Amino acid sequence: GADPFVMSPKVWRRYEKALGKSGHTLVPATPNLVDTVWINRPNPPKKDIYPLVLQYTGKDSKKKLQEIRKELSESGKSDESKPDVLLLTMLDEIAWLTNMRGSDIEFNPVFEAYAAIFADRAICFCHHPEANLNLHRPDWEFRPYEDYVSFLADLALQKTIKVWIDPSTITMGSRLAFSEDQVFEKESPIVLSKALKNSTEITATKYAHKQAGAGVVRSLQRLQCAFQAGLPVTEKVYANWLYEEYAKADEFSDLSFSTIAGSGPNGAIVHYGNPDSENPMRSGDLLLVDSGIQCAGGTTDATRTVILGKPDEKQKRIYTLVLQAHIRLARQIFPEGTNGASLDSITRSGLWNAGLDYGHGTGHGVGAFLNVHEGPQRISPVAHDVALQA
Repeated sequence: GADPFVMSPKVWRRYEKALGKSGHTLVPATPNLVDTVWINRPNPPKKDIYPLVLQYTGKDSKKKLQEIRKELSESGKSDESKPDVLLLTMLDEIAWLTNMRGSDIEFNPVFEAYAAIFADRAICFCHHPEANLNLHRPDWEFRPYEDYVSFLADLALQKTIKVWIDPSTITMGSRLAFSEDQVFEKESPIVLSKALKNSTEITATKYAHKQAGAGVVRSLQRLQCAFQAGLPVTEKVYANWLYEEYAKADEFSDLSFSTIAGSGPNGAIVHYGNPDSENPMRSGDLLLVDSGIQCAGGTTDATRTVILGKPDEKQKRIYTLVLQAHIRLARQIFPEGTNGASLDSITRSGLWNAGLDYGHGTGHGVGAFLNVHEGPQRISPVAHDVALQA
């Protein structure tokens, strides 16, 4: 058995199919089996929820709801198949649609919530419905987070109800509340709306990148001075310096993920973990810094690689090939409908011709003061399914 509220129908069906091949059946297990034996489990964060101002969103929540309701009314092949309600369980989708933010998840300015969008009402199930959130968002009804499951049960009693769920993002627990006839499965209309940034969000993102870039430069200057003075500096010490410089940015909120600072062979480890706090970085090593911030309505994620001391010929050659790959992508003009896999191949072509490659995607979408990884767009060898849009 498995908790259906911690995986999507798409993932559930994958496990169900795999288990079925060996004669086993996957069944929903509620309550969560781990929760029943977890002694002294920490309480959920339940931190404050706050409004993100129009200065950063560029579009108010009322307008966003109108656009989503238009999609709701135009979906389905007939009146019988047309959905009556859209259910949301992805935290970044709910934060984007409400224009509210929180800090329940480390590095991500989101809050634990569920949402239901009808033609004439919008409900958000969250931890602080008593905080007069409707004063900031009068088009929303805020109800206790714990009411969501009973709400689903009551909704399912309406035999003719048609519920729009995204099988890749909704929880399987939400899906199981309804019969086959009550479900309309399709990608959430929030996905593309959130990914296509408006001019205000783009401006905020550019500003955040300028602030982040300045912080990285200051931290590297600090590292260079220490290195030239012969002072030992570990990866952890540098990561702390970078945070200190980031925190000087106007309207700095937080990191967008835990900083990856890998020197020497550590820099070759994809998504390298905690920076080394014991061994000083060495002359001749490359230092890879993958980091980002949440700042002034924008989210950043950038990787920079520098040399400690003087580079050898091999380092210069490979560094130059990677730089040329970035320039090739940045300058590439492509027709409408081009997917990320095509651009990824163009990017890597020079490296391939030199017998080289990298075991990682080239790029991905980033939220607007939201999650640092955001789809559906990405530039990657496996990004065949989504055409890139401006």
